Amino acid sequence: MLFLLGIAAVDFYVAIIPLPPALQSAWLVVHVFVASAATASSASASHWSVLADSSPSSSVR
Repeated sequence: MLFLLGIAAVDFYVAIIPLPPALQSAWLVVHVFVASAATASSASASHWSVLADSSPSSSVR
């Protein structure tokens, strides 16, 4: 496995170049933050809904 990792590191090396102007915008940071917050919010809502459905007090009598 370590051998394959070594080959991958050698064969897929690309030189580092400066970011294109479109990726140097401050709006990229805002976009990534909002997308991460939305994903976390969705995951949290899903988690809490599963917990609420599995609690004994929410069972239908």
